[in-house]
Amino acid sequence: MASPERSFSAGAESTTYTLPDGSFSVEGVKAGRKTVRVSHPDWPPTQVVLAEAQREVTVELEPGATLEGRVESAGAPVRSGFVRLRPEQGEVTTRGFGEGRYSLRAIPAGRYLVQVEGQSEDGVVSRFPMRQVTLSRGDKVTLDFTERSEGTLLEVHVPERNLEVHLIPGNMPLMGPRDGLFLKLGSGLMGKTVREGVRSFPRLPAGNYTLFAMRRGEDSTEVHREELELPAEGDVSFTLLPVWTYYDD
Repeated sequence: MASPERSFSAGAESTTYTLPDGSFSVEGVKAGRKTVRVSHPDWPPTQVVLAEAQREVTVELEPGATLEGRVESAGAPVRSGFVRLRPEQGEVTTRGFGEGRYSLRAIPAGRYLVQVEGQSEDGVVSRFPMRQVTLSRGDKVTLDFTERSEGTLLEVHVPERNLEVHLIPGNMPLMGPRDGLFLKLGSGLMGKTVREGVRSFPRLPAGNYTLFAMRRGEDSTEVHREELELPAEGDVSFTLLPVWTYYDD
C-alpha cells in the first residue's frame, strides 16, 4: 500500500503518495521552513523538519511494534469490544476487536497501559484489569486478557467539590497548562465518582503512578501532584490533601 506523505507549512497542507521506489515530490511549495510528516499502516508515523533552502529529504521509517492477544471471559472468547493503548506521553489509541482476539501494529517504542473492555453475546460488559507493557522497535508481543487477576482498586477521598483527579502511569513532573498539562493528562485515567467525595480507579496493575488534582479558575489553574506505588492486587484508599501550585492559563 502506498504511504501518504504530508508536508505542512504555515496554515497550508499538501499531501502526496510515494511511488513504488519510495520516492515522492510535492510541487508549489513556498519558501520557508517546512515539516514533512509521513504515515503508513505498517510503520509508526514520523516527521522531519526541513531547512529553509532544503529541496530534498530522505525519511527513514523506524519499525514499530505489534501487540496482540486473546480476550476471554469465563473461558470463552469475548465477542467484541475495544482496546485502549495509553502511552506515558501522547494521545490514546483506541481500536475495536472481534471474536476474542485483538491486534495492534505500527506502535512506537515505549511503555503503555493497556485497557480492554468487551461485550458478550448476551450484552454483558466485561472490564478487564489493565496491564502495563514495554515495547521496543520491531517487537511482537502477546498480551492476553482472561480475567485472572482483579488488579488493585484505588479510592481517593476528595475533600473539596469540583476537583479533577487524574492518574498517570509512570512518573510525570509537575507542570501547568502552558507546559502541555491537559494534553498529557489525556493519556491517563480520570477518576470516576462512586459516592460523594470519593473517586475510584478500578483494576489497576502494579507499578508507579502520578496522581494529579486540579482546581480551575477563570484564567488560572491550581495543580497538586503526588506519586503512588500500587500493589498487584487489593484495595488502596487514602484522603487527598492537596498542596496547590498556581499557574496562569
